[in-house]
Amino acid sequence: MKNIIKIEFIKIKNYTIFWVIAGVSLGMFLIISLIAGFFKIEFITQQSFEDMDLVNYFRFPHIWSTFTWIASWFNLLLSTLIIIIIGNEFRYQTFRQHVIEGLTRNELLFGKYFVSLVISFIFSIAVFLIVMFFGLINTENITAQMFFEKSYLLPMYFFQAFAYLSFATMIVVLFRNTMLSWFVFICYFIFEWFIRIILMIFKLKTINEFFPMKIITNLTPRPKLAVSFSDNMSSQIQNVETSNISPVITISLLIIYIAIFIGVSFWIMNKRDLK
Repeated sequence: MKNIIKIEFIKIKNYTIFWVIAGVSLGMFLIISLIAGFFKIEFITQQSFEDMDLVNYFRFPHIWSTFTWIASWFNLLLSTLIIIIIGNEFRYQTFRQHVIEGLTRNELLFGKYFVSLVISFIFSIAVFLIVMFFGLINTENITAQMFFEKSYLLPMYFFQAFAYLSFATMIVVLFRNTMLSWFVFICYFIFEWFIRIILMIFKLKTINEFFPMKIITNLTPRPKLAVSFSDNMSSQIQNVETSNISPVITISLLIIYIAIFIGVSFWIMNKRDLK
């Protein structure tokens, strides 16, 4: 396994498109985060015409939900990166050449999942650093409870990113064409969204909650500003309730879906010809 990991790092080191897409993804996340964090956002509500200060988005503990949610939007770019990497391996028959040289198919696919883990980890570190920077700047009198209250969202983001990349890997291993795989990947999101809409129309919302991408996106819920019109017009952040199923079931289903994505990828890789 050390050998395949070394090979993957050598490939990535000289892989221009990897660094371009990874750099753009990370750079856009940092730029958007810096813009959001440095500019104090204020707006007037149509109902009350009172100022609503959104700075609480960038204070502990709510800052965890703010930046994990922002980062979640870049999972599509990270998935595109994995599709391009693996798609090019099939296109240029690199997998086939490695098998001829003595590597197993399982080792080759393990290398790609290792790369996915590394990408997920690096982006999680970026989220952590952004949270630390703005959280410490904007939060006064930080307590351990404030700091750790929603910190679980960071590992949730890590697993979410890896789930996206695992799904993308399964798609590209199945279709073995970069553009087709990316098209199918995007179309699945549209297809699942359309099916969920139909289920909601027929009042079958419970089933709606168990779709793969619904489970995965629920890991980083969208933050919502709830304004309390008290004497000092204080505001506080709450998470939108995006799911009616318990966190335990959500995590269990996430593990099952990731296992399915990985299992199907390895099964296809070992059953089909590498041409």
